[in-house]
Amino acid sequence: MRNSANRNVIQSRPYLYDPANLQLDTETIRYDLDRNGAYDFTRVLDRSRDTLNRDSGFLLLNGTTIENQAAYAYSATDGRIFQISNPQIVDHQFNYGYLPNSNLIQTLTGPIHTTTNIYEPDRDILDTKENKVATNIISNYDYAVNAIGQRTSGATSGTEFPTLPSWLWGYDSLGQVTRADSSVNANDRALSIRHHRQPQKSCRQPDSPYSSKHQQRPHLGCGKPSHLHHRRHLHNHLSIRLPIPPHCQNNRHRNPVATYKLWSIQTPLANSTTSSPPNLAIPRLGFITMAIVIMIH
Repeated sequence: MRNSANRNVIQSRPYLYDPANLQLDTETIRYDLDRNGAYDFTRVLDRSRDTLNRDSGFLLLNGTTIENQAAYAYSATDGRIFQISNPQIVDHQFNYGYLPNSNLIQTLTGPIHTTTNIYEPDRDILDTKENKVATNIISNYDYAVNAIGQRTSGATSGTEFPTLPSWLWGYDSLGQVTRADSSVNANDRALSIRHHRQPQKSCRQPDSPYSSKHQQRPHLGCGKPSHLHHRRHLHNHLSIRLPIPPHCQNNRHRNPVATYKLWSIQTPLANSTTSSPPNLAIPRLGFITMAIVIMIH
């Protein structure tokens, strides 16, 4: 089933499909901003495809006036895009060259400038990117990447950079960027990464963990967050009464008994029973390989 239109109180967007290939042909965008029944803005996005059913470009039309355009040309030898142009506007052409034996773009040549990408010899990792107008190097970016593919530094050259800024990046043990030091002080970035496991000073939770104010997951015991971010994948649950851990029982903000939920991951629970504290009786769980217990209120 194909979508024929999207509508709301101020806009209408009907779609038309090409009966020959069933692909989306035109999309009309119309807005009635003052809601008087007459459209204040209308544009048509007209797509086209070649004889091999490849996307060959689009026209953005205001009536019969072409406001924007892109035309895609494919190589006859390898089938990859080698040129993007707008022939019915100003006919600017951008030609693509690829690194031999790969899909990596090596050069992009436009009407004014040329961009050249150089990659590491044994990895698909960008080493340098250079932008030139004739023989004049406008900008050059030279990157260093560590053994696991993390970019660690970047240096610049060219007429675009009178002060030649450079950067250093740092990572934590999880591979997250923790700092971006620039040779230009105003461009420095210190990043603070917050992890899920934060130390807890007490067992108290001021409000329900399901309240919109806190938006936090319930805790099992003291100070151990429960990482059930995909509860929709869990099933076959039952409620069980469990005693509060001994080191939390003296906390007057807690009831002596809380209710927990047990989710089985793979198979239904078999012959499970419950009991009041202090005993928990679950004689058999069938072929369950893992169970997750969290507290609910």
